[in-house]
Amino acid sequence: MAGLFGALGILAALHDLATDPGRRGQEIDCSATEAMLRMLEFLAIEYDQLGSVRTRSGNRSQYAAPGKVYRTADDKWASIAASTQSIFDRLCTALGVRDLLEDDRIATNPARVRNYLLLDEIVGAAIGRLTLAQLRETLTRHEVGFSPIYDIADVFDDPQFNARQAIVSVPDSELGLTAAQIAGLRARKVI
Repeated sequence: MAGLFGALGILAALHDLATDPGRRGQEIDCSATEAMLRMLEFLAIEYDQLGSVRTRSGNRSQYAAPGKVYRTADDKWASIAASTQSIFDRLCTALGVRDLLEDDRIATNPARVRNYLLLDEIVGAAIGRLTLAQLRETLTRHEVGFSPIYDIADVFDDPQFNARQAIVSVPDSELGLTAAQIAGLRARKVI
């Protein structure tokens, strides 16, 4: 993060120099610790404005519910955050749990955050009946954003990474061909 923020500082200084070529250079002051502080979401605001010290909460969101990582029927994982009422409504429709919309315990986001255990049990059970592919299809159809949690095999199989050639297999003098290269040779019946 410090490298990214440092690069942004350099770009800002270069832009400033380009708009006024007679200016002297600038010092870029970038702290690795402060860069990470900027990544702590609302923690500083919560403490500064509310005096609240947030504690560990696992994979769930402190601000919206449902908002956590859920397991699918095929033992894959997906991150879902229903951060607005309209997203929650579409999620309930997608998962076939529209009766939740009438439950006063979870009718609003503050109520859902208070009763997240109940909500996570219901939403988790509904998601747990679907494979990741089924979940992807139904959430996409209902315009509910989500993110699959990839293991490295999923990364290698992802069509987007493959289309962009983000991973290039290179033979190693000690390890030989990669698993992907061997599979490609077998598919072409070379070996």
